[in-house]
Amino acid sequence: MYTSSNLTPDNLPWYDQSALNAARFSQLALGALCNDQVGLALELSNACVLCLKNCVEEPSHKSCLSAVARAYLLHGIFRSLRGDMVRYFKYRRVCMTQIYMLDGEQQDETVDALLAAMSFHDAWAYMMYNATEDALPDIDGVLPRVCNHKGCGSDASTGLGCSQVVTDPMNQMWIQGEPQIFLKNEARVVDRSLDAISCAVRSCCDQANRDFAQMSQSMSGGEGVLDMTTPTSLAVMASENELCSRNMVLSAQALLNQKNAHERVTKPGLIMMITAMD
Repeated sequence: MYTSSNLTPDNLPWYDQSALNAARFSQLALGALCNDQVGLALELSNACVLCLKNCVEEPSHKSCLSAVARAYLLHGIFRSLRGDMVRYFKYRRVCMTQIYMLDGEQQDETVDALLAAMSFHDAWAYMMYNATEDALPDIDGVLPRVCNHKGCGSDASTGLGCSQVVTDPMNQMWIQGEPQIFLKNEARVVDRSLDAISCAVRSCCDQANRDFAQMSQSMSGGEGVLDMTTPTSLAVMASENELCSRNMVLSAQALLNQKNAHERVTKPGLIMMITAMD
């Protein structure tokens, strides 16, 4: 274990330095891409990949696992913004594996932030693929699903811990069901708000699909009951007063409007998005 007396950049093992550098490069690459500096973004992305390769060759210290997980997720988001959704799902799966490997070592706000960010980007993918899991790329043969010690079929809904989230079978390709970070009262306000918006987006997509299916059935003269249930729609129906899309948006807005002495929320982009959804 590192101590304050020996923790300096120079004496860190090279694979731990690579973990920290990968997290930073992935963050800078996204910033450069958003700033329309595509050439710089690609160079930073390549640097991130090289650092992550070092982390694979020699496992990083557990204190650096959250940095590795952040690097994989941000790099996956970067690839998705470049149009490569297959790599997004692959890097996302590796990120989930890294979070599970933390195994209680760093179950802190950093991991909550990762899961909230993953949930939000998953909601975007949820819309892109129209909530159709059959349309998702098959990555299980390359990267196995994240399983807990009882196996993938075990009940992972008995708590709000991060390991339960990443091992839940329904979350292997995109996060679904209840907004678990939002329901975690000790999580940061921004993370809870972001997860609430993600749930609202999924819920709206499910509602749109149900309405369209009912309209198509009515026009074709079909009969019978349509089964358009999803894990998110089931969760919303179970707690509609709290989890319906309208109340999720209002809850996200209320969280960001809180004036807390320990955390003042200054996220204009998030506030603008909530206002637009409202």
